[in-house]
Amino acid sequence: MRWLALAVLVVLVVLVVGSGCTDPLVVPSLVPDADLALAPDLAPPMPDLAPPFRGEVVRFGEVDALAGSFLTAPYDLDANEVIVPEAITVEALAFIATQGGGKVMLALYEGGPDHVAHHLLAYSAVTSIDGPGRYEVPITPVMLAPGSYFVAIDSPYDAMTFGVSIGGSSTDTGIACYGTAEPDKLPTSWAYPVCTVDYLANLYLVGRKVVEGPGTGPPSDPLAHGAVGKVGWTQRSAGSEVVPDTLAFPIFVDHDTHVDGFGWNAAVGGGYVRLGVFEDTGTSPGAFVAGDDLASLSTTGRNEVHILDRPIAAGHYWLALRGDGTGAIGAGTDSVRRCRPYQQRRVIDSWPGAFDRLGACVAGNALDVYLITRD
Repeated sequence: MRWLALAVLVVLVVLVVGSGCTDPLVVPSLVPDADLALAPDLAPPMPDLAPPFRGEVVRFGEVDALAGSFLTAPYDLDANEVIVPEAITVEALAFIATQGGGKVMLALYEGGPDHVAHHLLAYSAVTSIDGPGRYEVPITPVMLAPGSYFVAIDSPYDAMTFGVSIGGSSTDTGIACYGTAEPDKLPTSWAYPVCTVDYLANLYLVGRKVVEGPGTGPPSDPLAHGAVGKVGWTQRSAGSEVVPDTLAFPIFVDHDTHVDGFGWNAAVGGGYVRLGVFEDTGTSPGAFVAGDDLASLSTTGRNEVHILDRPIAAGHYWLALRGDGTGAIGAGTDSVRRCRPYQQRRVIDSWPGAFDRLGACVAGNALDVYLITRD
């Protein structure tokens, strides 16, 4: 949780004589630490999202130095909501430190109409804070549509880091989310973040406006860096089925692409679900390929969740759905082979490295579930 030592500790007044500088904060050099590696599940490089559309630089969030400060805590994630009013390409995540010392990681999470932090979109390297000042930490560029996002800061623990002091306000408020990160590891999604109106921290993002390139039009989807596809059953069927366990359905991916997320149509909302994709052994699901890290609340109608892109080759796969027996998923009339594991897991349990020991595969109706791909 945010250790809001919102004592107005430091007012960051730097006298700049004769320079005419309007921003008194020094930008220190940023050297990522090699001794603090990312967790294995974050180790794969982010996809190359460098766009062909580059405009003027913009900054959104708490850009101006706030009068107070607060101390972050190791393993705690602190995030501010940032409203992005136009399509941009994010190139850096940023904060203002009120004193030197410590290490941080920054992350960008997708928001939504509920003003809650959800899925991880980008993250920075672990960065040392050399002294007070403004730190704009580069990330692999990500294209954003207008909407709600969250910039989060985490203090990876080591012998020298017991928290990091950054700028904060004792008067200005906005939407803030709090969560917990494992040591040197960011969650790829927040299923149950604590989000509330609270004091703001000096967290913001740096990007460029999306503009038309010569002879081209603006991208139809600012988030897209390639064509989006959906593999499975995207319709809204008249039937329904309650899923209290895990069910896997065969699908075919017709070209090399990336897993970008999952979707489902809930005939009756309520309860939690999670989806994953597994390799095909020829008759049943095999090794795990990709999945949603945390269970998602199912609401009536179409639901979609997005994950960090994972490459997937053309071929046969199995799309697995795990439910908690609450609500119902749309069920069509297509007859397909459906496989269940011998031993069921709870909806909150992580996906195993391979499909659990097979229980049975029988013919049944396909459910309204699908894989989202992005080239």
